[in-house]
Amino acid sequence: MKPMRCVIVSPCPKRTPGGVSQYVRWQQGVLRSLGWDVELYLSFIEAPGVRKYAYQATKFLTYLVYRLADVSLVWVHASEWKSILRKAAYIWVTKRRSGARAVLHLHAAQLPPAGSFRSALLRFSLARSGVDRIVVLSAYWKEVLAELAPEISDKLVVLANPIDASIADSVYARRLLSAWEQEAERVVTFLGRVGFRKGIDTVLDAARVLRRDNLRKIKIRAFGDGALNTIRSQIRSEELSNVLDLPGWVSAESKLEVLTSSYCNILPSRNEGLPLSVLEALGCGIPCIVSDIPAHIAAFGGLPGVFFHKTGDHLSLLENLASLASISSEEYGKLCIETRMGASERFGQETIVNKTRELISGFNL
Repeated sequence: MKPMRCVIVSPCPKRTPGGVSQYVRWQQGVLRSLGWDVELYLSFIEAPGVRKYAYQATKFLTYLVYRLADVSLVWVHASEWKSILRKAAYIWVTKRRSGARAVLHLHAAQLPPAGSFRSALLRFSLARSGVDRIVVLSAYWKEVLAELAPEISDKLVVLANPIDASIADSVYARRLLSAWEQEAERVVTFLGRVGFRKGIDTVLDAARVLRRDNLRKIKIRAFGDGALNTIRSQIRSEELSNVLDLPGWVSAESKLEVLTSSYCNILPSRNEGLPLSVLEALGCGIPCIVSDIPAHIAAFGGLPGVFFHKTGDHLSLLENLASLASISSEEYGKLCIETRMGASERFGQETIVNKTRELISGFNL
């Protein structure tokens, strides 16, 4: 019997690092293991201005004519509100061309405010798209979408991103083999785009305090792209290099070493979908201190090894750091093991594969 075809529509170039592209690569393998013939369609096009959208539409319509006739399932990923509008249009056309089941998978960290023209446009697009299921990353985002577009509330499904076992298992094994001794310098990692949304200003404020009083010998290392030159200039001018380092983007190979040496991970974001950096750290058994935004609380609330600080409050972040740094090496080792176990239970690959299978089986294909 010929396997059913599934087309995954990704907004990212194939080898782009980051949450969406990493999930798409993982998803392809999962669907193939479930017996699907999977094809990847990349909607990304590099072009200036309006031409980008014209090229995207032309490319998709051409693909639609030649490739979608015998497709049973179309799984469309979108990462921000403009992308959601375009992908809703893709789904509307696809449903009329092929009759395939359609899933819209939202990775957005921020949506237009309720009552705005943009939110009304988003609501209209989602309601009229004909989409069968809309996947969101946590219960918080399910509530947000249900409030924004009540018409599609019965189509919302929570499906978290999984922990990347290829990284987590290797790092966790290394950490278990090392002695749980207090280091002379506790390395605290920040992994994410260096900018206001991810809370780099909170990190800078914390570093200014640590420069004056660093009894716990904490060193923050921030990895990521973004406004690197601006932040590096501030670090130099304010003489913060003893407590804050900004190496920039870290490769997949180097990330193993970064996570292995990390005492804890911080993410003081102002808004998030489901941060990959926190999932990776928890899977490695690394305690995390994150901002108390609703998306974080919905995703990580109740997990051992996750601590919440007041959003935008660097003193609250430092209080959590000081509290964690004050525990004994034995207590820290136990916490790391509990952190790994709790995260694996909630975000382990087997858990997410089972939820994916359950979602697809609901279509009765």
